[in-house]
Amino acid sequence: MKGQKNFFYIRVFTGGLAPCKENIQHYLEETPCNCTIAADSGLDLCRKYRFTPDLILGDFDSLSSRNLLSQYDSQIIKNFPQDKDYTDTELALHYAHKMVAEKKLIPHITLIGGDGGRFDHLLSIYNTFSGRERPDVWFLKEQAVYFLQKGHTVKISGLKENDYLSVARCAYSNRGGWLTGQGLKWGCSIFNKKGMPSLSNRISEKVATSGQVTLTAHRKDFLVITSLSAQIHSTFSVVDMKDLK
Repeated sequence: MKGQKNFFYIRVFTGGLAPCKENIQHYLEETPCNCTIAADSGLDLCRKYRFTPDLILGDFDSLSSRNLLSQYDSQIIKNFPQDKDYTDTELALHYAHKMVAEKKLIPHITLIGGDGGRFDHLLSIYNTFSGRERPDVWFLKEQAVYFLQKGHTVKISGLKENDYLSVARCAYSNRGGWLTGQGLKWGCSIFNKKGMPSLSNRISEKVATSGQVTLTAHRKDFLVITSLSAQIHSTFSVVDMKDLK
């Protein structure tokens, strides 16, 4: 994915399981980064990736050592109490969107980590995709989740014959909307009308060489779940008026 004008690119590192850096190197090299945020033990991951955070926040109950904070300017550190009704990841996403809004630009937020561990924390990240303060891309230990906004098309390449691709609905909707596209073994016309539209789909034999799939979301937002080897080339609007309703 190449940088686009009027976009502000933020990487958010959080705790939990995360991919090895080399497994998403292609994405890191192709996607610009204007700001890096570390949420709690996401600072450990940020350091492991050898990136320098521009903002560090959280209650720091899971950070490997609070002494790490002394290595950074106190002005970029925001401390929060442990007793709060939102996660450090949600805090980081809030500050990311707030930062972009102040600049009057369009956010593109990549979340790295947050896999495994407590199910309620995992569920809270999933729920963010139903609101405005969401990531656009979420890298888990072995999978990537891409937000596909209604009225937009996504091109995915780099899928191998045995790589799985699934499509999920956002938490706000169990039914409604539909997808069109090409390149999948089980086409969009037979996708489930409620719940997850497609689980463990694969590329069709016709695109085995290119490994490219296109998907367009209509009326509702969806999540595209792929292997880490997949590459998102572009998202662009193909919206007609009915998709905006």
